[in-house]
Amino acid sequence: MENRLRGLWSTYSPLPDHLAHYRQDWVEDFEQERKGATQSEMQIALAKGWPSVVGDFHPHRRSGRSFAFLLEAQKSSQRPGVLLELLPAHHLLTAQEALQADNLHLVDGRQAKDCYADVFRVLAEQDGLVAGAWQDGSLQQRDIAAASLWAELQAQTPEVHWTLFFGDWHLAESHLPQALRSVGGNPIILHQSPEPLWQAGKSNWFDPVLQWGNGHWAWLHTPPLVREASLLQQEDQPWDNDAQERTADLCEEITHCLAEALGLPTPSSIPVLHGPDEWAEFSQRLTLDVRSLWSPSKNPNQLVTIAGKPNCWVPSAPSFNLLVEAAAHTILAEWPLGKRIDPRGKMMAAGFRQACKRLLNPFLADAPTADLAELSTIAGLDPKERWAAVEAWGDALGCAWARSPRFHHGMIQRILKNQEQLFNWSNLRATISVA
Repeated sequence: MENRLRGLWSTYSPLPDHLAHYRQDWVEDFEQERKGATQSEMQIALAKGWPSVVGDFHPHRRSGRSFAFLLEAQKSSQRPGVLLELLPAHHLLTAQEALQADNLHLVDGRQAKDCYADVFRVLAEQDGLVAGAWQDGSLQQRDIAAASLWAELQAQTPEVHWTLFFGDWHLAESHLPQALRSVGGNPIILHQSPEPLWQAGKSNWFDPVLQWGNGHWAWLHTPPLVREASLLQQEDQPWDNDAQERTADLCEEITHCLAEALGLPTPSSIPVLHGPDEWAEFSQRLTLDVRSLWSPSKNPNQLVTIAGKPNCWVPSAPSFNLLVEAAAHTILAEWPLGKRIDPRGKMMAAGFRQACKRLLNPFLADAPTADLAELSTIAGLDPKERWAAVEAWGDALGCAWARSPRFHHGMIQRILKNQEQLFNWSNLRATISVA
């Protein structure tokens, strides 16, 4: 399913030979034996890097947000500094100045403070510095120039711990790291969600942090499909009509691929996504008990579905996880389970949506189970408490299903057909805890 979706969504044209060879060096680095590690160990290692090098899958902003998280959690007593690949090399300024600069642009024309706002904000809180590394030249020449620039900066600012934030392919051992070693550096390299590791499917697939080779680490937090989906629908931009159309197309493709992967017939309906401006109209189509949960003038901040219909309301440009939920709801709408409006039916429907989401994104946090209301009491709760309880049970149930070896094509069809006797409801809490 992932391969099919990525084929449909691919925005890349064939690479010229020189780029293909450069990328291949990076891909081959991941063929080495790796071992699992913890995020704390990764952060300690990065603090010791001289310098640290972190991968940036630009032009996506998600890698910048996760980089800012790392900077904030950095276990270093030194003043931080960041050397940005896409910022021209003549720039050296404080993060506070960078955060306020309207005329500070990257080489692709974007405003630096827009693209790296989270990074600059964290650096500014620690009196950090920002420097540019971009110089015209080949990829190899830019690696050598960046290493030389780091050496100069390190000599000028010995009190600063520098981190280089560069595109993925520069992080191959024979590229930027080797250039840094040639000028006396001892770099620690962090690859952010590198695509080859997601495709490898080795035994350590579910380790979110990996370590190998000469100071190389990987932090798996964003599956390739997630970043491709959010990039295609411009998740960080205003959600205008064009973006909504693109999002609906993505959701339709997910629906068809998801149905095929689960051994289900392709739904006859396509997903209908209603945006933020349509809440007042959409809420009128909800049942009275669901409609009473929210004010017509105040939009909820979550996915809202209509039983038996492929319609979903989304609060803004949806994440990949939410797109998968909407696709799963479109499948549900044509099965008996998707038409139920009783609490147990809604809970199972929510469980199916959550299970689909978790099958595609293995690093979603586990559903909390400690404070779940008893199933027998759900019907007696007030509407808001009942909604929250149904969603919480559905989340926990979906988590258990996604991890269960019994969650195969036959079981999925029986669930959708309402054959509840397959699950021992009295033991559901224990089953979830064991899973």
